[in-house]
Amino acid sequence: MAFTLFDKPDKCFSEAESYFKLMNSCPSGSKERKSYALKAAGMYERAIAAGYTGSCLSLAFIYLMGETGEVNGERGYELSLRDAENGNSAAMNNVAVCLDRGIGCAKDRSLSSQWFIKAAEAGYSADYWIAAEILYEGKNGIAQDTLRARKLGRKAVEKGLKSAMEYETYFNSVPDSVSAQDAFSRGYDAWNKTGDYEEAVKWYGYAASKGVAGAQCNLGLAYELGQGVKKDVVKAKEFYQKAVQGGSNVAAANLALFYHEGIAVEKNDDKAIYLLQKAMDAGCEYAERRFKKFFPELAKRRECELRIKEGKAEAGDYYLLGKSYLSEGDSDSAMSYLLEGGKLGDRDCIALAAAQCAAGADHAKALSFYLISVDGGLPSDVGNIYNAGSYFRMFAASGSDHLSAGENAALLVSAFSLIYYAALKGHPEAMMDASICLSRGIGCQVNEQKALEMLHRAYEAGESRAVEIFNSANQ
Repeated sequence: MAFTLFDKPDKCFSEAESYFKLMNSCPSGSKERKSYALKAAGMYERAIAAGYTGSCLSLAFIYLMGETGEVNGERGYELSLRDAENGNSAAMNNVAVCLDRGIGCAKDRSLSSQWFIKAAEAGYSADYWIAAEILYEGKNGIAQDTLRARKLGRKAVEKGLKSAMEYETYFNSVPDSVSAQDAFSRGYDAWNKTGDYEEAVKWYGYAASKGVAGAQCNLGLAYELGQGVKKDVVKAKEFYQKAVQGGSNVAAANLALFYHEGIAVEKNDDKAIYLLQKAMDAGCEYAERRFKKFFPELAKRRECELRIKEGKAEAGDYYLLGKSYLSEGDSDSAMSYLLEGGKLGDRDCIALAAAQCAAGADHAKALSFYLISVDGGLPSDVGNIYNAGSYFRMFAASGSDHLSAGENAALLVSAFSLIYYAALKGHPEAMMDASICLSRGIGCQVNEQKALEMLHRAYEAGESRAVEIFNSANQ
C-alpha cells in the first residue's frame, strides 16, 4: 500500500494540532467541539503510530477531559506519564492529578504528592502552593522540608497566586497551643538541622515573647547575622540584653563582642570584660574562648590566678601575674606575686622584683635581689638578664660606699658578662651597651673590633643610640 501525506509523523501531528485549535474555538459540550476532538485524537494517534515521539499533552488533555464524548483515563495517564518523565511540567501536573483522584491508574496520594512537587519545582506555577503545603506539613508520607516549602510559597506570592498576607498567616503564625519550650526546640532544629533560618526565627520569636532567654539570645544572633530576618544590630543588641537579664551566658558573650567592638553601643571594654567574666564564672566555654580572643593577656592572668587558687600554680604563673599587674601600674599586687614566685626560686620573679626596688630607690634591696637572681644561673627572660647587668654597672659606677675596690671591679665584670650574654641573645640595648664596655674596657679588656661588631648589630636591630651614631657619622 502506498504511503499518503498523513503517514508522515510530523504532518500527522501538524494536522492534529490544527483540529485541536478548532476544537478549543468551539463552545464546551457542542457537537462541533466533539467532532474536532475526534479528528484531533485520530490524527494524534496516527502520528504516534507513525513514529512521532514528541509531546502529546494535547491528546492527553482530550482523553482526560472526555472531549471525544467519554473519558479515557488510562490513555490520558499513559501519555501524561511519558511526557512527565521527559521533563514536561504540565504533564507532571496531569500525572499528579490522576494519581490523586485515581484517574486511569490506582489512587496513590504519596506518589501524587511527589509529582505535584516535581511539577512545581519544574516551574508549573499552579502547583506552587499545593507543593508548598505538602512539603511544609509533610503530607502523604513526604518528608517535611520547610526550606523548600517556603521557597515554593514565595514563588506563589510572586506569581500572584497567593497574597503576602496569606503567606505570613500560613508560614509564620504560631498556634497558642504550642509551648514556649517546644517552640524553642523547633527553632533550634530549623536553625541547626535544616538551615531554614526564616522558620527558626518564627519559632524563636514566639519563644522569646514568652521570656525564654535562649530564644532571645538566638533571635539576637539572627538579627546580628541577618539570617531569616533583615540584619539589624540594634535589635540584636536589645535581644541580647533581654537574654542576659534572663540568665543566658551565650548572650553575655555575644553582647561582650558588641561592647568590645562598639557595635550599636559605645565601645567599652570594661563592660565586655564584666560580661565575659560573669559568663565564665558560670562555666561558659564559649565565653572563655571569646575572652582569650579579645583579651589574651587578661585571659593568661585569669588562668594563672585560677591555678594559684587551686594550688596548682608554678613559679612562672607568679611571674606572668607580676608582669601583668606592673603593666597596669599596680605595683603592690605585682610585688606580692613576684615575691611569692621568688620564694619558689623563679629567677625572673626575683629580677623583676629587683627592678621594682631600683625604681623605688631601694638600691640595697635591688642589689640583693639582682645578686640572688643570677646566683648559680640566669633568668630565662633576656630582658631581666640585661636589666641585672645594667644595674650592676650603674651601681658600681656610682661609687657606692658599700663596696670595696675589688668588689666594685668584680661587680663591673659581672655586669659586662650579663650585658654581653644578653647582647648575644639579640637584645638591642644590650648590644649597644656591650659595644660601649668593649670600647672603654668597662668590666672587660678593650676590644675595638668586637666593639664595632656590636655597634653594627645594634644599628641593624634599630637601637636608637646606634642609629644616631651612624647617622651622625654619615653626615
